[in-house]
Amino acid sequence: KGWVPGARVERDLASAKDEFSKAKFIYLELATKNEFVRELMEGNSSDNRNLSEMEERLAQGKAGLKKAKGRCNAVKTEIDELITKTLQQQETLQAEASELQEYLDDIDASSGAGASEVMMVEQQIVEKQNVLQKQEEDMKDLAKQRQELEAAIS
Repeated sequence: KGWVPGARVERDLASAKDEFSKAKFIYLELATKNEFVRELMEGNSSDNRNLSEMEERLAQGKAGLKKAKGRCNAVKTEIDELITKTLQQQETLQAEASELQEYLDDIDASSGAGASEVMMVEQQIVEKQNVLQKQEEDMKDLAKQRQELEAAIS
């Protein structure tokens, strides 16, 4: 093989550049480690202030969360009470509607009653049924709100 002038010089130059890059990397790594250790040993006071501020904000956030959970629990309890009350009213209205229906059936059976009395009883039945439907819708809304609150609390 033939001799190439300057090939060895180029190889030596590439090797020297590579060694220089490695030395530079090691130097930067050591300088960074040195700076880090120095800051740890000195204890940067601004970090302590930031830590105190963050702890204070965390405490405020926890207090706010606790307060919000308390309100959610109170609303949840209120919704439960409303659902119970609505269910009781619904049972009462259903019983009254059944009584009115029986009364209407008795009137139809005797057929001696006036048409106005029958219409009045039918109107009362329709009103009770409308109230029952509204209460059912309200209960569905309350149940949905309760589920949302439970999800928010969790």
